[in-house]
Amino acid sequence: MRAHSTAGFVALALWSFDIITTFAARNPLQYHEPITIILCTLFNISTMLAGEMGFAIWRLTKD
Repeated sequence: MRAHSTAGFVALALWSFDIITTFAARNPLQYHEPITIILCTLFNISTMLAGEMGFAIWRLTKD
């Protein structure tokens, strides 16, 4: 049971690192117009989702 909690902690840490680096690269709070902030946030979220989907597809199709 201990191995599962450690693996979950590592996955959560990597996911948190992904969020931090994504929003640090394109900080939506540097803009002043509300629509630009919303669009930048949506772009960041869609970029992270595309990376996760690409990894899932790669994992399913690797030899």
